[in-house]
Formats: sequence, structure tokens, C-alpha cells
Amino acid sequence: TLLQVLLQSGVIEEDQAIDHPYENILSQAVGKEEELEPDVFSETFDPDKESYLLLCSDGLTKEVNETMIYRTVMQADTPQAACDQLVKMANRSGGNDNISVVIIRF
Repeated sequence: TLLQVLLQSGVIEEDQAIDHPYENILSQAVGKEEELEPDVFSETFDPDKESYLLLCSDGLTKEVNETMIYRTVMQADTPQAACDQLVKMANRSGGNDNISVVIIRF
């Protein structure tokens, strides 16, 4: 979102982001422009440790805090069980936006 761009560039601080009018304005979207420059990230995982990668929409992170997300992922029997539980938690907390969750275990 445009809000995330402003946060990452240091134009605004976290406390200014709460209920900011730019929070739902997309900076990029598939199909919006003919050319798209995706954000690309690279991470290294320790092959000797079990690791997780969580991909989710803001429908989860607006309703469930990071601590609860972490606990849920670590306590679940499977990544799918964690996804299911996180979606339920977000819906119980309001579920005001779409909620997408994918967890990959390495």
C-alpha cells in the first residue's frame, strides 16, 4: 500500500500510520499496470533448524498481533492447522477484511 511505502521510506512513523487515509491505497497490483515491478526478497534458512515462512494479507495482521501469530504457528500440529486457526482468530477479532494465510515449513 501507499502507506507501507511511506513507512518504509521514513516519511511517516508507525504511530502516524494508525487509521491513516492511505492504508488501503495500493501502490502496485497485478492487472493495474501493463508493467509490474514486484518486490523481491531473499532469505537464508538454517538447514539444521525447522523454519517457517508466513505469507498473509493484512486481514490477518490487522486482527491478530504478531505474538499470537507466532504462538499459533509454533503450537500447531501442521502448517495447515496453523493457517486454519489463524483465519478463525482473525474472523473472531472482527474479520473486517479478506484473510489469506499460507505457511511453508522448511
